[in-house]
Amino acid sequence: VVRSLFTTKQLGQHATLLRGCEQVLQITEPEQWYNITTKQLLEVKPGGRSLLKNYKHIFQALYILQPEFPWMPWKFKNRPKNWYCDLKLLRWYMESTIDGHEKCVRTHSDWHSLSSNTFDRAVIGNCKGLSSILQTLYPTFSWFQWLFDSESKTTWKESEIYRSYLDWLGKQLEVKAFEDWYKVTFNDFLHNRGNSLIRRYNCHVY
Repeated sequence: VVRSLFTTKQLGQHATLLRGCEQVLQITEPEQWYNITTKQLLEVKPGGRSLLKNYKHIFQALYILQPEFPWMPWKFKNRPKNWYCDLKLLRWYMESTIDGHEKCVRTHSDWHSLSSNTFDRAVIGNCKGLSSILQTLYPTFSWFQWLFDSESKTTWKESEIYRSYLDWLGKQLEVKAFEDWYKVTFNDFLHNRGNSLIRRYNCHVY
């Protein structure tokens, strides 16, 4: 929803309806809106049902009518459907979640140490995993999917990952020539996040 969808007069009318709803719901601070459900707003008379006829969600109404407050869609008790499809909102969510996290994230590579459990399960699941989200938000950085603990079991379903992993492993083990790979052992794979890959080949290195 964008402001240009409504005239100045309509926006004024909507703002009046919103203030009326706030009085009925006894909302005195913006953050209190996060605990209001769609059902509660629909039951507010007059105003609640009229607002939701023009806006698909409480978040959209507040985002347009009270733009001075930084509304976070993921904080609402009833979250807007597919809000994470907006990449600006998704980036904001990811960065605000790690702000002050026990594992300090100063560089892009630090993201590898985070568990998917750090974030909302629905967001991670619908966006096909933490690594997929980061690749979308920060495409210029080289992400190594095998370094994400939460995705170690699913990474190797994609065959194009094999070569990328082996290139990376070669650098970790300082493989200079093709013959050097004969010195690579089963444990080298285990100690460098390649356990899922090596097990797909019945624990054989070659």
